Formats: sequence, structure tokens, C-alpha cells
Amino acid sequence: AEVGVRNWPDYQIGLRLYAWLLWQRGQTVAARKQFAEAIVRDPGDVRARIMLGRVELDEGRYAAARDAFQAAIQLRPDDAVIHFWLGEAHVRLGDVAEAIARYERSRELDPADLDTHRALAGLYAGERRYEDAAKELAVVVDGEPDNLDAVFLLTACLRAAGKDDAAIEAYALATARFPTEPRLYKFRGDLLAGSGQADAAARAYDEARALAPKDARWRDPEIIFGRALVVNIRG
Repeated sequence: AEVGVRNWPDYQIGLRLYAWLLWQRGQTVAARKQFAEAIVRDPGDVRARIMLGRVELDEGRYAAARDAFQAAIQLRPDDAVIHFWLGEAHVRLGDVAEAIARYERSRELDPADLDTHRALAGLYAGERRYEDAAKELAVVVDGEPDNLDAVFLLTACLRAAGKDDAAIEAYALATARFPTEPRLYKFRGDLLAGSGQADAAARAYDEARALAPKDARWRDPEIIFGRALVVNIRG
């Protein structure tokens, strides 16, 4: 690529490729210079602007990254990827409201992108918008059926939003995907017990105990009889 750029300095794709390879090798100063040169040669090169913004993000130059992505959006305002990366820059800068706006626009343009839903869930939860966060995490859970962490985040947000019935249902659905995960039964038992459904809670605890018989929590008489207090994470 370096030889190609020397021999054909006006070949835009080659210049951008060379910059990208430098970036992948960790030569970010040289990569930044090459991307900047590609933009000077073709101010309409959106891909070079996106890549430059990502280099700036990697280097912790968040304001410069924001500026690069904003310039790219001026050229391609309906590109979901650019809005996503601009959201990333605003997150690093601490501009939560603007980050949410960029992610929401990215989601509107490409509702299938799970990284956008994940990013929104995190910001919504940070703003105590737990019900909104749960909606985003539900999409992630559906899109990644093997992602156990997403299930726990979803149920935590549902509980924080006061949607205990929905959390109980989410735990029940999750046990079908992860039938050997005792925590799903245990946490479902906690919610059932907290809602006064002692018999159902006892059955859930029995399932959890069968999967993890050495767990010290089963020595708690409140759990043994299915009357454990629900864990309150609201606040």
C-alpha cells in the first residue's frame, strides 16, 4: 500500500487503504496524517472522515472525533453508522442528551443494529429511564439468544422500572434458553416470593437448588420455604 501511494498519490482508495492499514498497526499519528490528506484531496470522502473520527476516538481526542463525524453527517445525513459513532463521541465528552439523540437517530435509520440498542440501554439506565432501557434490551435478547448477560440486564431494568410481572415472565422465558443456569430460577423465586406467590417461589427455588445444591443460600430458611424477600433495586 505504501508503494502504491508513492506511485499513485492521487488514487483515493489506495490512500485511504494505506491509512487504514497504518491505523490497524497502531501507527495512529501516521494514520491520522494519511486520512487528513485523503480528505484534503477529496473533501467528499465520507469513509475517510469516519475513519479519521474513529482514530481520534481511539486516541482520546474526543472533540476532534466529534468534529470529524459531524462533518461526515453533513455529507451523508441519513447514514446510521455515522450517527452511531457521533453518539460514541458525545458519550466520551459527557454529552449524554446529545449522545442519546444521535443513537436514537441511528436506531431509526437502522433498527436492526444491536450495538445501537445496547448503547441506548446503557444511557437510558444511567438516566433512570429503566422502562426505556428494558425495551432496548428486549431487542438485544431477541437478537442474541445466547447472550445471558443481556437477559440479566433486561430483568434488572424491568425490576427497577417496577415491572415485576414482566420480569417474572422474562426469567421464565430465559430458563427455556438457559435451563442449567440456577440464578434465573433463584431470582425468579425472589420476585414470586415478593409478590406473595409462595408456592410458585418454592418451585423456582427447588429448581435452582437442584442445579446448585452446594449454594449456601439454600440454608436460609426464608428461601427454603419460598418466602424470601424480593431484592429491591429501584433507586
